[in-house]
Amino acid sequence: MKKIVFLFFFVISTAAFLFAASKTIPVRPSNIPEDAEWNKSNWKYETSSLPSIIWYQNGNLSWLFYDTIDNKYSIKELYYENGKLEQKDQSINFEFLKKNHQKASGPYGMTYVGKQLRYHENGSVKEERCYTLVLQKDNTLKNEMCGPEVFYDETAKEVKRIEHNAKCEYGCEEVPRQNVEQLIAQIKAYKERVRVRSLVRLPVVGRIVSIGTMPKNIEIAYKPGFVLNIGDQVCCLIGTDIVTFECNDNKNGTGRFELKEDKNNKYSSISKNTEPRFYKKNEIRNDDLLKPKIKPNTGDVKVIGGIEFVYIPAGKYLQHDKQDSNHIWPVEVKAFWMTKYEVTLGEYLKYCYEKNERLPENKTDVTLNSRYPANPGFYYTGAAKFCKWFEEKHGVKTVLPEQNEWEYAARGDTATDYYWGNGKINDYCWYKKNSGGKLHPVGQKKPNAFGLYDMIGNVWEWCDPFYIRGGSCRSLEVDLQYNQSYLLNYEYMSQVGDTSYKEINDEGAGFRMIIRVP
Repeated sequence: MKKIVFLFFFVISTAAFLFAASKTIPVRPSNIPEDAEWNKSNWKYETSSLPSIIWYQNGNLSWLFYDTIDNKYSIKELYYENGKLEQKDQSINFEFLKKNHQKASGPYGMTYVGKQLRYHENGSVKEERCYTLVLQKDNTLKNEMCGPEVFYDETAKEVKRIEHNAKCEYGCEEVPRQNVEQLIAQIKAYKERVRVRSLVRLPVVGRIVSIGTMPKNIEIAYKPGFVLNIGDQVCCLIGTDIVTFECNDNKNGTGRFELKEDKNNKYSSISKNTEPRFYKKNEIRNDDLLKPKIKPNTGDVKVIGGIEFVYIPAGKYLQHDKQDSNHIWPVEVKAFWMTKYEVTLGEYLKYCYEKNERLPENKTDVTLNSRYPANPGFYYTGAAKFCKWFEEKHGVKTVLPEQNEWEYAARGDTATDYYWGNGKINDYCWYKKNSGGKLHPVGQKKPNAFGLYDMIGNVWEWCDPFYIRGGSCRSLEVDLQYNQSYLLNYEYMSQVGDTSYKEINDEGAGFRMIIRVP
């Protein structure tokens, strides 16, 4: 029995080790571009189509795939791990095929043409053969061998030859190949074009009102809704070059940005007519920020990526059954950190612009600014994706709260029907009778005992998975009770023809993030 248990743990440990090893990025060989990507077992450098280059971990070539300079052929080269060529395939480019075979109709199968080569591991030729395309009676194209098919041993001695009768329309000579340096240059040029196009799409955050020289800096008067956080960056486009600046101060609707990077000395070309565009969020990592040596107190605040998180201690609350008021049971909840406010529109827009996601719809007659709660739309996945983006950006595991976590936080350690007890409802939340049926910026009402704002009213809040809680600016008091929730799986409801979710969605469905304490 002990041997079986030992073997089981040995297998599990080995699997865990191999998995961890697969996630580790090795040292990049000097011949591989800095922006090449590690893909589990090899380095990859490519465009959205061709060319494509893959290297083994040791830096030797594994694969080249590219079009010839005249765009007539596509070449695929595979390499042994020792760096020697293993095979070279040549196929006809689709546009060239259509031009040469106007009578042909698809579907098109194999389109090898011209000389194809296979090599021994020592680098000598192993096999060579030629292909051509032959038009059939039904106007389809068939791949056929033509000319000599020759086999060689490892000493380059010919051991077999077969002659094929088909006419070699595309010849039996190798077409001019491209080397790795040429392909890297093409990929770099492609990436530069993509980068410039993406930068032009970045939102303009305001206008430059002053340009400093000692130190080099710019002052930006923000557009409504674009107050950036300390550490956030903007960029100015000068031709195909970019000059980046980092925010170090905000005051009275303006931000002061110090020069961050100017690789090609374009700072002097910046003028007040240059448009400052949002570039990237503050990338400070926060792995240890939520692991203090002293246990935090209830309501303590940590700021991560410009968003305030409030410490919610471990505890429990009494859960009431909706159907049976006499059925009550305790629910225990572990400690976590929760955003002080719902994620705001200003914070959500930064995610949308960076990840090229659809902007949230404004279904109100109110002009929204950055302090309104974000409404990611029909699908809760918009909220979940934001959490994942924030996690990758700032190094902390952020998720949507589960229902018991949300209710415990909303109650604020109270046992009354509402967290304001016998206080005035108008002091604590926006709902149908005081909101005018409209959304309001976050934080205008009083917080609960944990220091959380707007847990009830203004917008519904997503919980994981597919539940919304807390009511909205159009809710009656019954929807403001802690135990009121709705399951909104939009995909399923759409399939069965239930459109009631649209009415709730029009009220607004925002969200908060939490960080669970290990």
